[in-house]
Amino acid sequence: MSLKTIIIVRHGFRSNWSTDPHTGDITSSIPSPTGIASDPALSAYGVAQSVELGVELERRLGTRSGIRIQSSPFYRCIQTLLPYAEKALDHTGRQREVVIDPGVGEWYGIARFTHPVPADTKVLVPLFPKLLLKPVPYDTPIPSKQGESIETLYQRCARALSAAIKHADEDGIETLVICTHAAAIIAIGRVLTSVVPVDEDVTDFHTYTCGISRFERKATVSGNGIADRPNGAPPTKEASNESPAAARKPGEFREQLGEWICVENSVCGHLSNGPERSWHFSGDESFPDMPDEPDGNSHENQKFRGDTKGAASGSERSEGLKPLKGML
Repeated sequence: MSLKTIIIVRHGFRSNWSTDPHTGDITSSIPSPTGIASDPALSAYGVAQSVELGVELERRLGTRSGIRIQSSPFYRCIQTLLPYAEKALDHTGRQREVVIDPGVGEWYGIARFTHPVPADTKVLVPLFPKLLLKPVPYDTPIPSKQGESIETLYQRCARALSAAIKHADEDGIETLVICTHAAAIIAIGRVLTSVVPVDEDVTDFHTYTCGISRFERKATVSGNGIADRPNGAPPTKEASNESPAAARKPGEFREQLGEWICVENSVCGHLSNGPERSWHFSGDESFPDMPDEPDGNSHENQKFRGDTKGAASGSERSEGLKPLKGML
């Protein structure tokens, strides 16, 4: 067992778009670098946030070996990691490798229309010449093109993280840094700790833009590691009688999951303006008149390897506000 720490960050502020909830047609006033309307770049404010995040990650991690960086395939997530990853080039002259993993990509609510998919790695490579972008070298689940239920999102994140942990252990990686989206951050936190609330809308894992969540493997934490829930960490499985959490688990969990303790919950002390734009579930967020799950097209039936396309989703909302369905 080599992996000790998982750091999850959310992308910075980004440009917006709108989706017709009946047809799935997407419109955006700002062109996307990838040509996909729902795959925007960061706003100028988001770029500034990413720079501050990069300074903090370098302070914590430096450019030492034993670190693996993974990202959702959406442009804004890779762009958020750019300032930190560029520092490796400045210090060592070598490009920092970033593994593109659609298993930690965005979440869409279930719909009868087809959701857009993120760009292939081969499209992303020339857009980030200072990074060494590589497709994930192992099987990872792909989000359904017709969207996912929250339960299916849990399953996807559990499988993606299980595979990432397994391969990090095999490769001698000690710290895994992942940049992803709000819904995936919540799902990842719940499956890593095996604390899954009955009410998905409950606020447990925060999702502030460019916030840092840190999970430590239980074997590497002295004592139980959660006596005072440092930095706003939500209750653990052992403390679940204090909250509506942990009354159930979604489906199968791989053995690596549930071995993790959240010791930092979307902390933002490194950001000039502190925590902003948290997000939480608001029901299943399926589109109007949708079935419970798209027939024959759930992620359980799809695997990603190399540069095959998957599907994901996208928009933001401020904490406490109900979004357009399916958009994070």
